[in-house]
Amino acid sequence: MAQHESVVLPDTCCEQGEQRAWIPSWLRSGVTVFDTEINRTGEVMAVAWPGCDLRQAWRAWLRPLGGGREWNPCVDRLVRHLVTQDA
Repeated sequence: MAQHESVVLPDTCCEQGEQRAWIPSWLRSGVTVFDTEINRTGEVMAVAWPGCDLRQAWRAWLRPLGGGREWNPCVDRLVRHLVTQDA
């Protein structure tokens, strides 16, 4: 059974005060993810940034593939997105 690394942060998230326990280790800059709340794919620019702002502790900064305006979702609504390339 594989062990998953995680980053432990404070146990509250977002404006709603939702409970969180960890951020998955795969969620880092450069990874392509899918935002399940708004059905949008983006590249992770940063996670929990800036570190001095606790409002960002459970958020990631995403940029649409190909460029555009970044958005700042809670990490619990993000899933890994596998990008396929033509051979």
